[in-house]
Amino acid sequence: MTLTPAPAEAATKGSGVPGLTPYGGYLGNYVASDGTRVYCVDSSLPWPSGPMSEASLVTGLTTTWGTQLPDETLRKLNYVLLAWGQTGDAWTAAAVAAYVNAYTSGWAHDIGPGYAAGAWYLNGNAQITAVYDFIWRDAESRVEPVDYATVQIEMHDATTGTVAVAATDPTAAGTLVLEGAVDAASGESQVAVSAEQRVEIRGVPGDTDLEYYIAAEVSYESPVVDASLRLYTTPGQQRTISAGGPSVAAFGAAARTDAITVGPRPGAPVVAPAVPPSLPPTLAPTGSTTDGVMVGGAGLLLIGALLGISARSRRWV
Repeated sequence: MTLTPAPAEAATKGSGVPGLTPYGGYLGNYVASDGTRVYCVDSSLPWPSGPMSEASLVTGLTTTWGTQLPDETLRKLNYVLLAWGQTGDAWTAAAVAAYVNAYTSGWAHDIGPGYAAGAWYLNGNAQITAVYDFIWRDAESRVEPVDYATVQIEMHDATTGTVAVAATDPTAAGTLVLEGAVDAASGESQVAVSAEQRVEIRGVPGDTDLEYYIAAEVSYESPVVDASLRLYTTPGQQRTISAGGPSVAAFGAAARTDAITVGPRPGAPVVAPAVPPSLPPTLAPTGSTTDGVMVGGAGLLLIGALLGISARSRRWV
């Protein structure tokens, strides 16, 4: 028995506003055969009424006039399609379609991609333009610099201190890994941390260490909007897109103290202080007195003559 793939099906109109554009055309989303709501990117071609391909994940999109959309634009489109692309509300769907047209339509080619190119398709409709404005502002504010983290070690004394960690994404969750120290509360060297947190630590030098150091490394993961889309094709008619999906960015930081002196530890070898070498005794200079007795040469002769003792023998009584 041979199995054959099911034939491709055409898209059907989803949510949107008929007759809205300056040419009186429909503006909104279509529903692909897999049930996904999709948006047209080739405004100069007929709407996708023919058999539609399955979705392909792409990291690049070329316009009908041959320009490759930059990654920043792909991220904006992906964000808007993730946030609002699957809407069943007619006004929101029309605003999303206008946003896609701001970068992919023939009008974007004629006047340049941007807000005005998308707003042109709304034909002055105030209510839908208000939705479009909200989506535009939100998408612009979401395009932020790459996330980064900081970590700082502050010691209160030789064995107690604090590690402060922070991430630019307030929703990021991370892990702090310590070396030479542990979390004072749990006694663990690995701690789950939030985007901004202070962790009290306790240093753990070796039993015989006179000095040691503490190192801290924090790693975060943060959801980001990838520069990708899902692309559907219909031969000779408009291509359509849906969201490519979110991804995860990893970032972190590390710090290390200088050597921390902890003094003699139990079991550490004790080194006796060096003793300076002994110096020879200082002799009294000739002619000086010791205990009131003259010891000069002339004094010896005088004492010897008085006591009848020969100075040659130098006997002392």
